[in-house]
Amino acid sequence: MRIFAFLFFLVFINGCSTRTISYDREKILKKYSIDYKIFVDDENLDFSTTYLDKNNIKTVLIDKKKKELKINQISKVDLFDLKNLNLDSLSSGRRGWDKKKIVLLIINGKVIPDSLKIKTKLDPNAIKSFEIVSEEKLNNLTFCRRIEGDFLVIKTK
Repeated sequence: MRIFAFLFFLVFINGCSTRTISYDREKILKKYSIDYKIFVDDENLDFSTTYLDKNNIKTVLIDKKKKELKINQISKVDLFDLKNLNLDSLSSGRRGWDKKKIVLLIINGKVIPDSLKIKTKLDPNAIKSFEIVSEEKLNNLTFCRRIEGDFLVIKTK
């Protein structure tokens, strides 16, 4: 009878539709972004264009029945829209950066197309480093063609 009760309890616990996982952005995108609705602090977001600080994540809950993934943060943070990017406030050296001069945006080694630049949101605390690779530096490194514009490279935690 004890074995039956133990097996019933084991099956009951494993059959629950809600479970907690650890936060791994790439794994969540690969495994859950297509079939599941993703909520961050009860707000439905396009997670493929949202970058969160992994140190600010409290819990990640998956509800298999409702096909929902809920991410709760320790403290709510206003996400930064890349469409509001002001490079003069970020640069300590040269002034007069122009948004139109940034021809390519790279986040974590992935090129962000122009159509997604408008939708992309970043947690400011998630930025590990950013670099503006100038046109002059790029043209000194390339061998085949001349590049007209700068690259913005952002790495997140």
